[in-house]
Amino acid sequence: MWEDVRFDGTFRDYQQRILDESDRYLRQGRLHIVAPPGSGKTILGLELVRRAGAAALVFSPTVAIAGQWIDRFTTHFTGGAHTASQQLRQPADLTSVTYQALFAAIDEREPEEQSPQGEESDGDADAANTGADRSSMPDSEQSARDGVFPADAPSSAEDAVSRRAQALAELVDMVVDAGIRTICLDEAHHLRREWQRAIEDFTDALRSDDRVSGRIVTIALTATPPYDANPAEWERYERLCGPIDEEIFTPELVAQRNLCPHQDYVMFNYPTAQETAAIMQRRVKAADALEQIVADPLFDEAIAAAGVALEGESCTVSEAIYDHPDGYLALMALMNATGRHPARRLIRLVSANGRLPACRAPQAEAALQFVIATPDVFGKQLSARMKTRLSRLGVVEHGKVVFDNDDEAARRLMSSVGKLDSITRIVRHESAAIGERLRLLVLTDYIRKELKPDIGGERPMTTMGVIPIFETLRRAFAADHAAVDGSSAPNGAPVARMGAISGGLVVIPADLRDETAAIASRRGVTARFKPLPVSEYLEADLGPANDVKTAVVTELFESGR
Repeated sequence: MWEDVRFDGTFRDYQQRILDESDRYLRQGRLHIVAPPGSGKTILGLELVRRAGAAALVFSPTVAIAGQWIDRFTTHFTGGAHTASQQLRQPADLTSVTYQALFAAIDEREPEEQSPQGEESDGDADAANTGADRSSMPDSEQSARDGVFPADAPSSAEDAVSRRAQALAELVDMVVDAGIRTICLDEAHHLRREWQRAIEDFTDALRSDDRVSGRIVTIALTATPPYDANPAEWERYERLCGPIDEEIFTPELVAQRNLCPHQDYVMFNYPTAQETAAIMQRRVKAADALEQIVADPLFDEAIAAAGVALEGESCTVSEAIYDHPDGYLALMALMNATGRHPARRLIRLVSANGRLPACRAPQAEAALQFVIATPDVFGKQLSARMKTRLSRLGVVEHGKVVFDNDDEAARRLMSSVGKLDSITRIVRHESAAIGERLRLLVLTDYIRKELKPDIGGERPMTTMGVIPIFETLRRAFAADHAAVDGSSAPNGAPVARMGAISGGLVVIPADLRDETAAIASRRGVTARFKPLPVSEYLEADLGPANDVKTAVVTELFESGR
């Protein structure tokens, strides 16, 4: 089918540069491209799929992007009797689905609806993780949810693994039988951990299948490689996508007038006083816990159990030190920091330079993790007592000793409501500078639909999300601009007209009701509207299809309405 298919336009110079080298990469079975937004990444990917010459399966992080692949294919590629599908269980010549759909198929779950930006339809992070956490439910609860009794259905972890393996094998069979030999990975790093595991397991299983061995081509495309990832995460990313082969640089787009000249800015904002206090309280609590544990006789019992003699004491070397050198090194570093100086002979056995590292939070964590996780050295009873003591002090999370919880601090900073102030400052500045020509988009995770009743109220916004950002900006402009005619303020700066779009919520200015309905009607959808607590805005129901919602709001946005 691909022989007669052709792109109906002309490739840009930087696209053609990559296409000229594509045969070499496709023969190798992998091609990894970095292409910035606006570079025609999807068109380039489709042409590479065409040149690979086999049925293709495309994975994207959101429903909207998955639909974009089909739209670009049907709109810009002509000729041939080709078929396209957005259903994983109904593969076609070009099948475009989300990573979430793959995860759901392997784990035999219904995929949750996603918004065009990729956040969960209800904006609830806990609800979004429900599917991923099912295996941790009690057997009776899980069985009840599945409509069977515990005695009638297997519910062990081994059975879950077996069912998953079978589902994965069946999916690979279906893909192989459908003639799919090209796998395209769009933005493969924007994934939750369980989705990442699903795509890794799927590609590994497909590549190792004897029926298609050596004939699978992987095309990876991204606008934003995870350069800031830790080494382990980058290694996983490269194992999935391969090393970066080609890159389109932003200046190339600007030079060819495909992207306007622009500058990127970073605005630094600070957490609120309450958020800062919470982070500091956690650090103080951890420091206090460490002080208590090293002063506890239990710590001395652990030292004795490990056979670590102090300097000046008779020293007998335990065989365990050769089996656990890193654990002993961390334990001795913690001992040394508390004035318990280990025998030099033992230090030389675990340290190449004969010196102990400074004991900071990671070393303290490793030392005490060594105690609770190595009962063959410390004895089951002592390891259990230490774990209980640390748990009561609040420094054990998911079985790991944690003093310096960078993940928790990062989560707090990422969702800091201090960002609301920064967003407001940016919008105010750009609105005053650009006026009616302003087209400004704020991207965020989560809807926070539970906060919809707060629109028009005065209760402070204490979290990030679509509704908190929308309402913060609405309040800011209501306070700053006592508009006389609804379009201009006394100081001449325009009043920003706002909208909001996500999978579960669309908000438009009330005076665009008829125009919104007309645009939706042209796309075969009957728009319905509901009032919001403020009369200037309406909630628009544009049907279940995210691509329609995106198209309608985009048309309004581009027109400046």
